[in-house]
Amino acid sequence: IKESRPVLVPYIDELLTTPTRRPMEEGDVFTVGRQGGESPGWHPGSWQLPPKAMAFAALMACARASAPTIERLMHLGGGSRVMAAGGWARSAGWLSLKEIALGRLIERIQEPEVTATGAALIAGDAVGWTQDPALALGL
Repeated sequence: IKESRPVLVPYIDELLTTPTRRPMEEGDVFTVGRQGGESPGWHPGSWQLPPKAMAFAALMACARASAPTIERLMHLGGGSRVMAAGGWARSAGWLSLKEIALGRLIERIQEPEVTATGAALIAGDAVGWTQDPALALGL
């Protein structure tokens, strides 16, 4: 993967900072690392793609990797909304790639202290004080 850095970085940076209006064609170019020791890596022939297409396909592989977990959490919670906060939610491009992977809109929580709020909610639960997360975040 290190040999890809100089070639793909400008395209990855562009895709992460600028929302994707129209998805590019995806190819089977990248394997996301998995628990148990499977390392991430490029598939044979992937270097024949134009660099931007290669960067898009690799980022989409990463975005799709978490889609089943998000869908499962939505099912368990009985909700239809997907909300995001924290680091990756601040990247407009990454958020649009995740929306493509999920096939649904993701609402960004505009809370700069969402981690602290989450920690306070967990601490409150530990001492028997339960607060509605939506109320705590001002949603």
